[in-house]
Amino acid sequence: MGLAWQGRRLYLATQTQIWRFEDLLNPGETGNTVHDAILVPRNAHTTGDLDVHEIGIRQDGSPLLVATRFNCLAALDSRFSFEPIWRPPFVSEISKGDRCHLNGLAMQNGMPHLVTVIGESNVVDGWKSGRRAGGQLLSVPDGKVIARDLSMPHSPRIANSMYYLLESGRGFLISIEPGNGRKTDIAFCPGFARGLAIHGDHAFVTLSKPRDDQFSGLSLDDELTARNEQARCGVMVIDLRSGALLEWIYFDGRIRELFDIAVLPGVRCPTALGPGTEEIRNNIRMRHR
Repeated sequence: MGLAWQGRRLYLATQTQIWRFEDLLNPGETGNTVHDAILVPRNAHTTGDLDVHEIGIRQDGSPLLVATRFNCLAALDSRFSFEPIWRPPFVSEISKGDRCHLNGLAMQNGMPHLVTVIGESNVVDGWKSGRRAGGQLLSVPDGKVIARDLSMPHSPRIANSMYYLLESGRGFLISIEPGNGRKTDIAFCPGFARGLAIHGDHAFVTLSKPRDDQFSGLSLDDELTARNEQARCGVMVIDLRSGALLEWIYFDGRIRELFDIAVLPGVRCPTALGPGTEEIRNNIRMRHR
């Protein structure tokens, strides 16, 4: 699910664990003559199934999790599955059961600043009735509503003195003005958009194909029909200034969903080592004193 990259370190959320990858290369080194980053899994924290969506990096370098199944932002704890840090003001308690589908997190200066919810609900699965226009962008920690009437918002981000997010139920990358909450469509995304990274004036958006009738009842379905488009799985690169599609990668075959994306500035050709592989058995590096 979620990805977070900072300082040559990558965090990855899976169904039951949070993985920490470290780049084993020193400045100027390459692996196999081509890779300028080799990400090695150094630690896996077992959380159980929190339905972790996105990950932020705190001031101390530790990860902050969007624990969707428990409707809160959470930190890791060396003994326990997680430690609740914050929840929306309309959620009465920390308990198992997805009430509002808290799914997106934007950090600023190492602190949580924005979150997205699909519905303002305090009952399990209550968010589902808000899929078409019940979503909200909230500020943290006060829980103030910055923008409402959003259709399945995901992946809030802060860049260029603006807020950005994916209004997945409509299929648009949008901007939101911090002062007044005014929304502006930037670009249409032909698929279920659910991952966003921003670097300079470029937005990187991940798209997924629907599961069964996932688009049913959403404006996205109507928009695809009107444009004579089919839902795609892939990555789009969009110019934030003009909304122009600059580049794309679309996947066919068995890959149907992409959740998140991270930009690795200054890295041209990274690779990662998977557990149980020959490469990870033989890749041993010692700290020299």
